[in-house]
Amino acid sequence: MLGTGYTEPEDIAATASETSAYVTERSGNFLRVPLGSANRASATVLASGLTAPQQIYLDEANGYAYVVEFTSVGRLVRIRLADGTITPLATNLNNAVGLVVTADRQHAYVSEQTEKGGRIVKITFSTGTKQVVATELTQPFFLTWADASEERLFVTERGTAKRLAAIDLTQTPAVVSRVETGLPNNPSSTAVIAPGKLLICCDAEIGELNVAGLVISSAAPLFMGIGKVPFDRIVGGFADTTVDPTYPYQFNNCAIRWHATAAD
Repeated sequence: MLGTGYTEPEDIAATASETSAYVTERSGNFLRVPLGSANRASATVLASGLTAPQQIYLDEANGYAYVVEFTSVGRLVRIRLADGTITPLATNLNNAVGLVVTADRQHAYVSEQTEKGGRIVKITFSTGTKQVVATELTQPFFLTWADASEERLFVTERGTAKRLAAIDLTQTPAVVSRVETGLPNNPSSTAVIAPGKLLICCDAEIGELNVAGLVISSAAPLFMGIGKVPFDRIVGGFADTTVDPTYPYQFNNCAIRWHATAAD
């Protein structure tokens, strides 16, 4: 036990040094917590007055954190870590929960639990506009980049769905694949701890998942191919992985181009 006394904490993001962390409380606070003395009484309230703040995207190198609000007229805000100054970047979000920000800090992807169903939207910071990227999700929760390429997202789905989905952003519209179904109640978040290996946090347990098609080890099959396309899914120079619905990288009749060099 590191600390007690919090009011419905929603998310936590640790600093690189692991000496402190940032926490959102559903009551509307954004906190900085020293992990060596992590009771709520030792926390600093950097920002307050937020409406049910949810997932944190920590940009420690640039001194900011990004947070979304869970309300029918929610915001995506940027909080300056030095003094807690809040800058709204987008408004009129519909029950936003999950959040990731691109490496160039120009866009964000947000999961929304709308009245008509769950969806993922892309927000452009320069204009504050949002574009629907994926729909037909069930109570989508926190978002995680699949890897550094930022081509795919993982999102947990709650309610009766209880599954993990992958969102392929390289296609328009984005393709949603169900990576794992039958998860325990209320899967909330996932963390990539190694290529093809995930941890999934649910209500009463944390599970480990090896993602099909991505695991390369002495105990698993070795998938050979071009990029993310296994060799046996390339026919006549075109990639088609749609025959494997659980494979997280979905391609359909996509041309494969390969340039050989002297080193090859």
